[in-house]
Order: sequence, then structure tokens, then C-alpha cells
Amino acid sequence: MFKPKNIYWILLVTLILSACSDKDEDSAVPETQVVVTESQKAVPATQQTVPATQKTVPAIGKIVPGTQEHNFLESVKLVELAGRTLQGGGMKSQAEIDKALKKMDQGLQLAFQVEINFLKSLDARLGKNYQRYFVKGIETYRLGIEAGIQSDQLAGLQLLGQWAEFWSAEKKAIQAKLRSG
Repeated sequence: MFKPKNIYWILLVTLILSACSDKDEDSAVPETQVVVTESQKAVPATQQTVPATQKTVPAIGKIVPGTQEHNFLESVKLVELAGRTLQGGGMKSQAEIDKALKKMDQGLQLAFQVEINFLKSLDARLGKNYQRYFVKGIETYRLGIEAGIQSDQLAGLQLLGQWAEFWSAEKKAIQAKLRSG
């Protein structure tokens, strides 16, 4: 499925994505969280039990699944976790790469549910930067991986690099606004 040269691009995106994350904060959040969608709640056969303590984010408090705040923070976290997994030392098996890319896809799916007006309420530039750099970067990168087009992968990585610069500089201020409610 992946050509050896694509592994290079995957590792490059992990470096960019990990640059915008704080290891101290993210390591306190369990990697194996279950996200329950509205459709799963409506269908008893697919309903899952999620402990209430599983939906907390350090220094922000309780995050309600399905809310704009949850979708935003969880999308960023899933993509950062995928990047860290791919960045880890040693050669990765195809199963590990697929699992990391699945996390990235889950993050992208949540990102599509985040409304621009919510983001603008936190920071005037956040909505535009989130859509233009984070969402478009992941989308472009993943499509490049699937199609095997290195120029698309590189374009996605460049967008993610711009997101990392913005998020690194503004993360603490945005989180403070989320805490203050």
C-alpha cells in the first residue's frame, strides 16, 4: 500500500505535528479514548459506555463529547498523537502506520464538525487558520498518501507547518479562553 519513499513523508509530517504539541499536557490524556457519536447514542446495538473521567483535558476541565470545544480539542489531539506514533524510534510495521493514519482520519472527521464561528469566538484568527492550515493540511496530506502523489503530501506538510507555528504561539491563550468559559 505504501511505497518506501512515502514513509519518509509520513515521518516528516510527524515532526511538524509534534512541534505544535506540549508533551506534558498530552501525556496526561489516555491514548485509548472512545468517542461516542450521536448516531451511536441513537442505536442501542452500537452504544458504548464511556466513563465520565475519560473526557477531561488537563487544565481545561470537563469536556462534553460532541460539543464544539470537544471536537476542536480532540481533533488536534488525535492528529498530534498520530504524528507522535509515526515519529517514534525504529521502523514501523504497516499495522502501526495504518493505526496512526486512522487516528489522523478520526481527527480530520472531528475537524469537519467544528464551526468557524466557535473558533472565531476564541481568537479572531483561529477559524481561518484552523480551516486553511490544519484541516486543509491534513486533507491534502492524506489524499496525497492515498494517491501516492508526493507534491500533494509536501503541500499538506507545508500547510501543517504553518498551523504548527500559529498553534504553538496561540495555544496557551486559546486554552485560557476555554477555561474561562
